[in-house]
Amino acid sequence: TSGTPDVVTRTLPERARAGRIVQSAGTVVHVELSDELRAKGVVLCSLEDAFRDHGELVAPWYSKRLTIDRHKLEAANAAFWTGGAFLHVPDGLVVEDPFEIVYAIDSPGVAQYGRTLVVGAPNSQFRVHELDLAEDFEGQALHAGAFELYLQDGARCRLAQVQDWGSGEVFDASTRLVNVGRDAYCHWLPALLGGQLIRQHLELAISESGGDMAFRGLFFTEEHEHLDVFAVDLHETGPSGGDVHWRGAATGESRASFEGLIQIDPGAQQTHTYLQIHSMMLSPKARVDAIPSVLVSSDDVSASHGGTVGELDETAIFYMQTRGLDRAAAVRVIVEGFFEPLISELD
Repeated sequence: TSGTPDVVTRTLPERARAGRIVQSAGTVVHVELSDELRAKGVVLCSLEDAFRDHGELVAPWYSKRLTIDRHKLEAANAAFWTGGAFLHVPDGLVVEDPFEIVYAIDSPGVAQYGRTLVVGAPNSQFRVHELDLAEDFEGQALHAGAFELYLQDGARCRLAQVQDWGSGEVFDASTRLVNVGRDAYCHWLPALLGGQLIRQHLELAISESGGDMAFRGLFFTEEHEHLDVFAVDLHETGPSGGDVHWRGAATGESRASFEGLIQIDPGAQQTHTYLQIHSMMLSPKARVDAIPSVLVSSDDVSASHGGTVGELDETAIFYMQTRGLDRAAAVRVIVEGFFEPLISELD
């Protein structure tokens, strides 16, 4: 643990966990996994070590669905990644405590290409927490990440992603993809909370019949931050289910853009999914764009979407002020209430 950056030990609470892997500035600095889980066949190691020691587990899945040609930083990640993280949970194993995968930046001038591969074997059940953290420093840094999770038949995963690069000039261009197999299920909750310029492509794909998912997300921007999220609810076959619910807020002079797409491919009959995005502008100079859309190529489906963008309710603030709260406390209560439907799903 001596190589673990201070921002990790300071930020993350001490709690039960199945394992942890930490990468800083392109190098894996800490790996832990209980002897009990290792004996049961769980593999948690750097992606570099996984290629060397567990090639038979890595080769069928590595970059199976991640693209490298949409923009140059995706290509750069494929070419330049080092360290990386690999997790394999074997057939039928149920793991209650979460696996933590941490990418940390503790100084300026770093270009970090994080690469994560997670594979859930048939009927496994587990949790993954991915955390992107940075110290507050002066100067620029880059994180170009790539994350892929593959759930085989009947596997179930609760995936939480927390991205908080702090107040430094961290630029993040990352792609994350979750592939849900036959009768598998994923509950994915990204929380995007800070960074100078963030561009995230998040894709949750159901590739085999019987797959189901819940895609939750929240974002918060402040000062001069810029956030651009493209979230895809992709159904390649049916029957399948989906439920997408995002909430976000912007304050200061920040800008947040969220585009959510339901895509139902030809032949994905009996797909049922719904996408909603709700957002708030907390200052006159903040801007939020919320763009829900649907692309349907099958006829026996139900797919709908909705989006709202709102501002603070001055009447509600005035009411709370008459009950003894100052304006700042009243605004905080309103914002906490706005996010509560998603916060309640976090452990």
